[in-house]
Amino acid sequence: MTIFNSLVLYFIIWWLSIFLFLPIEISKQRKLKKGNDPGAPEDPKLKKKFIYTTLFALLVWTIILITIKISNYEV
Repeated sequence: MTIFNSLVLYFIIWWLSIFLFLPIEISKQRKLKKGNDPGAPEDPKLKKKFIYTTLFALLVWTIILITIKISNYEV
């Protein structure tokens, strides 16, 4: 697997896993202002979710790379 393929794989894993972490710790706005969507979160905590996503994607990516390396290993 080339470096480019590895980076593409990591990006795909990261992009799919961001959807796992987006709904975590969501609370609706308590006081609605005119023009705001009532379903919009009060504090989305995106920085925290991006960090969790990055770490999770790194773990999954590492496991996949190790599996690929082991499966290509010949005795």
